[in-house]
Amino acid sequence: MQIVCFAVRVMRYLWAGPCTLLGLLLALVALPFGATVRLDEGTLEVAGGRFGTWISRLPRFFQFYAITLGHVILGIDHTSLLAHRAHEHVHVRQYERWGVLFIPLYCASSLLQFFCGHDPYLGNRFEREACSHGSCPGEMSAPSIPGQTSVKVVSHPTGSNIRFPNKKRKTIFLKKPQ
Repeated sequence: MQIVCFAVRVMRYLWAGPCTLLGLLLALVALPFGATVRLDEGTLEVAGGRFGTWISRLPRFFQFYAITLGHVILGIDHTSLLAHRAHEHVHVRQYERWGVLFIPLYCASSLLQFFCGHDPYLGNRFEREACSHGSCPGEMSAPSIPGQTSVKVVSHPTGSNIRFPNKKRKTIFLKKPQ
């Protein structure tokens, strides 16, 4: 039984391998500029240094707190990685499930949302799954609205303005304060 479990685990790493290699290349670029590395639950987390500064200088649409490529998670700093670890680990499982198909499927889901008039990030099928299992970037607490059982307020660096239902509670997406 242990051999089967080991074989399945190896297959997951191999299936996500090409995307992990892309993540390792970006990690190798970030390391000489002060980024630090940490291993956590089978993933390599890379954050800090000038990497976070570079991300903050990207056009607003491309900014992120953390991004997962296979079994490599890149973050602007380790505090952000800690806050979004559960969310990013859902993406790791998605890479294990979809392998090299994950990146084109993710992009296709975002494009579909964009052409349907929705936010390409928050409407993305893979992001909705990650948000339902882990923290959503920019998530903060909100007081309940009379007549509502619970409300989750989420802001995102893109200044999103989309609404879609969460299985557990109503979700309202607001623009990030400027």
